[in-house]
Amino acid sequence: MKIRRYWAPPTDGRIRYSKPEEYVENFQSLLEAAVADRLRTDRVGILLSGGLDSSSVAAVAKEMSGKSSQASELRGYTYIYESLIPDCESDYAREVGESLRVPIRFLSMDQVQLFAGWDDPERNAPSLWTIHYSPVFLNPSASFLLIAVFYCLGKAAIT
Repeated sequence: MKIRRYWAPPTDGRIRYSKPEEYVENFQSLLEAAVADRLRTDRVGILLSGGLDSSSVAAVAKEMSGKSSQASELRGYTYIYESLIPDCESDYAREVGESLRVPIRFLSMDQVQLFAGWDDPERNAPSLWTIHYSPVFLNPSASFLLIAVFYCLGKAAIT
């Protein structure tokens, strides 16, 4: 196995604008470019918590998909905890999904044992995922469970 750096953030200077609005415009432009880059496939899944970050990404993805000649089918996925802890994420995610007209699949996490079978080579086949689906993650912290979901349902994940 060979490990090499894929990307490093630019550190060669500061961004300075004369007007505060220009920072917002630059951020909006960068966010749109990053999301549009992940919409290069016909099916895209969004890990949608209903919070500001994922809701913003979902809204931009919906807008950018509508502008594209090849519209992506967007679907939201929300982890929910029905008995483990008090959790309102499903309510917020449902509101975002309804507002954007993006279907949401709620994934109950109450009984999930995250590392069960981790060492079982029959259950851990990243080569199949990599070869057949080539996922693109906006955020590298996406969990193994999310990868399993998209193995079955999607082609790209935006988190």
